[in-house]
Amino acid sequence: ELCNRGGFDTITAGSVVAWAMECYEKGILTADDFDGIKPVWGDGEAIVALMQKIYDDEGCGKKLKLGQLGAANAYGKGHECLAVAMGIEPGMHDARMPGVGGFVRTYQYDPTPGRHMKGGAKRFAGKFEERGPADVTETSNVEVQNAVGLCALSGSCIDPERTAELMTATTGVKYTRDDLYTCGLRIFMIRQAFNIREGITRDKMWISPRLAGRPAIQSGPNKGIVLDNEKMADLFYEAMGCDVKTGTPLKETLEKIGGLDEVIKQLY
Repeated sequence: ELCNRGGFDTITAGSVVAWAMECYEKGILTADDFDGIKPVWGDGEAIVALMQKIYDDEGCGKKLKLGQLGAANAYGKGHECLAVAMGIEPGMHDARMPGVGGFVRTYQYDPTPGRHMKGGAKRFAGKFEERGPADVTETSNVEVQNAVGLCALSGSCIDPERTAELMTATTGVKYTRDDLYTCGLRIFMIRQAFNIREGITRDKMWISPRLAGRPAIQSGPNKGIVLDNEKMADLFYEAMGCDVKTGTPLKETLEKIGGLDEVIKQLY
């Protein structure tokens, strides 16, 4: 309720409170750092109290409102407890859960990192080495969903062929499944090219190691799981037609997709 009234992102707010709890639990920060609040795990009143501080922009709330990374920098400690992608709190989907490891690639290497609403083969039952093309297809599908205003869950019940029919009926322009696939690729490439133009190449994109299972946790359903996020990125960029080392869209890829002359002009 406080988040909704104040316009705060609930995922970031929940994550920063969890960060505060872990820092308190490990003795990195104390009740004095939180204006007397003791953020013990499971204490609902403490959660609301911290959020109220953020909402009121007072005391510890001035630091916590900055998100995990901003708060760690403001306190000058707690960086070992971060769980972020490029400083952004990822969605509440733990990539270490069996069957959804692909989230870690999306969290780290989508042009806007940390987003659980962006595309990618989060679930992939085939051979690991063959996941690249599926990652590209799902990325394209979700780019289209986001662009046309479809619910993200529609991907599990509306076939891309049906999406093309809906687009044709809505716009009066004939769309095929292949047309939409190309549109999705074009959207991704523009987003990717923007980052490259601004100097945000692959080597600058990072996640907290714990999001990939480093170190692996020693108990619970995700025990021992370690994700090869860099290999996932290799396979994705190769299948997408980007330079694997930098993530830069290849000129021939942009030419094949079409409609990206301005992107080619700026990158090449």
